[in-house]
Amino acid sequence: MTDFLFGYGSMMNLPSAGRALKREITPADVTPAYLHGYVRTWSLKERVRAESLDREITAVFLDLARADRARSNGVLIEVTPRMLEHLRRREKNYDLIDVTGGIEPGTKRLAAARVYTFVAKPEFVTRKEDTDLFVMEQYMRMIDEACNRLGPGFVRDYAASTERIPYPRITGPYVFVDQEQAKHV
Repeated sequence: MTDFLFGYGSMMNLPSAGRALKREITPADVTPAYLHGYVRTWSLKERVRAESLDREITAVFLDLARADRARSNGVLIEVTPRMLEHLRRREKNYDLIDVTGGIEPGTKRLAAARVYTFVAKPEFVTRKEDTDLFVMEQYMRMIDEACNRLGPGFVRDYAASTERIPYPRITGPYVFVDQEQAKHV
């Protein structure tokens, strides 16, 4: 049986996905798809070191939240069980969930496949009382590049299925504070 990952953030970006999966990812390796029942949110928090601030901060990354009538666009990438295990280490603050039943792929190659994605573990979801949260411009650029490569319709659907960014933006490079996680990015 074949497995696929539904990527909805940095995994839509070919170079980022290639680094994460330890193989070259080409446009032929990704299939645009929709996931029903979820909306994209800016709600996963991770500790990073922001070079421009020369300090550690809490950065906020994309997540998926249940929303009955929503649908979010993303991409499907074929993965092996070994790749999924590697991704679990990279995406340590997320849970890997099976979303096979919610996928609308526009392709027939999913007939006997399982589709997985990552959603934030509850303890890593932002809360109203959290302060000093930021979104990294470098991360946003990766996502913008991916969406633009997939075309104007994809860009429009991404905007429609993603909440507005509620946090200040920080420019410049960043690295994950957790050194084990940083090795997998």
